[in-house]
Amino acid sequence: MGSISGSIVPNANLKPSRVSETELGLDLRMFNNRVNFDFAIYSKITNDQIVGVQISDAPGFTNTRINSGKSSNNGFEVLLSLVPIKKKNFTWEFTANTAYNKTEAAFRGWITTGTTAQYFSDGIRAHMDQMAVYDAGCAISASARDSYLAATPLNVGSELDQINTQYWISSFLNGPEVFANFRRSGFPLLTPNPYGQPTNPDVPNGTFIRRLTYPTSEASVNATNLNAAIAAQGADLLSTRIWWDK
Repeated sequence: MGSISGSIVPNANLKPSRVSETELGLDLRMFNNRVNFDFAIYSKITNDQIVGVQISDAPGFTNTRINSGKSSNNGFEVLLSLVPIKKKNFTWEFTANTAYNKTEAAFRGWITTGTTAQYFSDGIRAHMDQMAVYDAGCAISASARDSYLAATPLNVGSELDQINTQYWISSFLNGPEVFANFRRSGFPLLTPNPYGQPTNPDVPNGTFIRRLTYPTSEASVNATNLNAAIAAQGADLLSTRIWWDK
């Protein structure tokens, strides 16, 4: 049920949300599990969704919970896993995943179908269900997933923080993607480096690395293009922001 703070007035007419969902999936395993393909398409309709709204503070409260009506959410997920090298003592696995997650787009008003809260919970649910694909030991039960969702609603005023923090959690198996989305969004609120880098004064105390520098060998094998890139984007330093991070 969660908790009610002193600023939220209880609503005696509040009803539980009702959700109906249809999902169709395809799971292919080929070449002795060296090529795996998963595809899922879903449609979800939510009635009487519970959301927080602001009210006049005259009675001593500033917020309440209401049933917002009806929303729909449609999307798909694709997961491709490849094992190009599999030896006795070495395995190289490549996984590419994309989810039709519209949470932030809905919050920013770029799309008008569905609701931000519904996309938020759908994104969490999809990634938690997907953990079983990586390893059976990582599978999350439906009851544990639903308990987490019930305890993690999207709260008014902290949407971008919550959306991108959940993205961070969901993408922890993909380090470069986590690093890129943190630089793009500024979330989650991480603690900056407090020590600096003695061999890299380019990263002083209290800052984050913004990009990776070019390999030292690049200057000897591709000097012309390297210098052109540096001239266009800025100094080849760990603290130089690339164009979409400015």
